[in-house]
Amino acid sequence: MTDPGGHATGGHNLSAAQSLRALVAMIGSTFIALIGQFMLTPWLVFQLEQRGTSSSLIGWFGAVSWLGLLVTTPFATRIVATLGQRRALLLSLAIPMFSAFAIAHTESVWLWGLLQFIGSSAMSVRWIVAEACIAELAPARRRGRIVSAYQTLLSVAFIIAPALLAWLRPANPDAPAIAAAFLALGLAMTLAVPGMRLEDHSRDHTGFKGLRRALLAYPAVVAAGFLGGLFELGITSLLPLYGLALGYTAASAAMLLAASGTGSMLVMVPLGEAADRLPAARIGLAGATLILLTAGLALTAPDAPLVLWVLALLWGAAGGGLYTLSMISLGRVLRGSALISATAMLVLSYTAGGPDCGRLCARNLVALGAGHGNCADCERSARHHEPASDALMASGTCGLNSSIGTGRPCKKP
Repeated sequence: MTDPGGHATGGHNLSAAQSLRALVAMIGSTFIALIGQFMLTPWLVFQLEQRGTSSSLIGWFGAVSWLGLLVTTPFATRIVATLGQRRALLLSLAIPMFSAFAIAHTESVWLWGLLQFIGSSAMSVRWIVAEACIAELAPARRRGRIVSAYQTLLSVAFIIAPALLAWLRPANPDAPAIAAAFLALGLAMTLAVPGMRLEDHSRDHTGFKGLRRALLAYPAVVAAGFLGGLFELGITSLLPLYGLALGYTAASAAMLLAASGTGSMLVMVPLGEAADRLPAARIGLAGATLILLTAGLALTAPDAPLVLWVLALLWGAAGGGLYTLSMISLGRVLRGSALISATAMLVLSYTAGGPDCGRLCARNLVALGAGHGNCADCERSARHHEPASDALMASGTCGLNSSIGTGRPCKKP
């Protein structure tokens, strides 16, 4: 149900005071819990490296979190419809907490992998339900500000977690127990979230049918989410490879990730404030146009090293901004189960645009830099790839179409 301005109305049974309490509890508990969850994967990777584990197995550990998300996401709406919003939020932290505690008390590598998969699957439900509920509960006139502030806090959690692990020392055997303590604190804070009635429990909004319905109803939002994941999770996360191919030191190449994260974090709140005053589609169009216009700059990076830093900053900002704007847009027009299902589809599209798709473009980036650096492997790979700008320009064009709202499919270059 929408008002004359096209904004959704109704959907939950909470008073203004209860809504505020729920918002504070959900934002705070998710922030605290993610610090613990983000500590686990780097700790596990370090432990595996110390044991001399094969690189393929270490890579599998890095992918298991995304696998848990892909497996669980289609069922998020059905889980909430069955358990209720509050119990789903509690269970989605209780399971990772016990998984982290179990990891701290076992030495089996394979059990570590299973426990990490189980914990990540549950956290995926938390991601989806928290995002949807925050977008729904936020007052219409301040939705952009609140959603963007929440996204900024998630970025801060991603920075705090590895910094805390470094302070504790990666070899510290107590790190998983400390991660479990953060998850337990997040679980305790979630108890302050009141029960919330969802508007529609029909089968049309659950499972794969709900995802398909969301995809067909909001293709432009889903496409913008994919583009956001491609540039925030995918290409920018692999820019260090391009930096190495251009002759950067390992430390300088790694700092490209910090530039991307900084760009994403700094742009969130200003974009949210703008979304409260302007149509989100217009702002998204500007972000997609920025990607399109700057894609060709990758060609100049070998001759102008500063360009790569600018690209990391801009692409991180544009990628994170497109996802945040997509979430704000869904919160304006949907409620209840329909919003959770659409959020699940957005999360899937964002994830789909992440490391795997980014790796395809990054191969082109590395190939582009091969002739300007000292990386023999890059020089060999350059013989088999086209210039990076083709893939990046195609991505920008997809984003341009999606932001305009056409939802037209993009052809491969």
